[in-house]
Amino acid sequence: MPVEYDSPYQKLWDAGIGNPAASVVVEVGLNDGRGISRLKTRFPQARIFGIDEHQRTPDYKTSFDELASSLRGVATLMIERSPLPFAWPFAYDFCAIDIGSDPDNNFANIQYWLKYKKPEGVLAMVVPRSTPERLERKERLVQRLQEAGISYREVFNWFVF
Repeated sequence: MPVEYDSPYQKLWDAGIGNPAASVVVEVGLNDGRGISRLKTRFPQARIFGIDEHQRTPDYKTSFDELASSLRGVATLMIERSPLPFAWPFAYDFCAIDIGSDPDNNFANIQYWLKYKKPEGVLAMVVPRSTPERLERKERLVQRLQEAGISYREVFNWFVF
């Protein structure tokens, strides 16, 4: 089942996170593409990039080709696993990451994407929640962040850096 973006993104906007005048916006983990649409509404002037793996699991109702077709003209899409195997070419104003199941990969994503954040930019990662297993993964990620001295705050269901 895809993540419902309306409510979590709205909680960020309500908290004053995400300047609508942003010029570069990234979403990692596209699910069904609704997040990109919400980002385009929030950041109408931004160049928006969407990144997702080519291997779509049965949980997804759309193939990557269908997703790309539906978002044509809205965002530049990239088929690649994050963290990317190359340097990201643009500093961003806002980057949202849909967290995966591997705390080590989530930590690597945070380290990777923090390098490309503008000084006033925002990195927001969906917080694992709702099941004991996901809460355990969240605790492991929090421990890694604390050990590395990476500060963040929690806003609704997001880690915000």
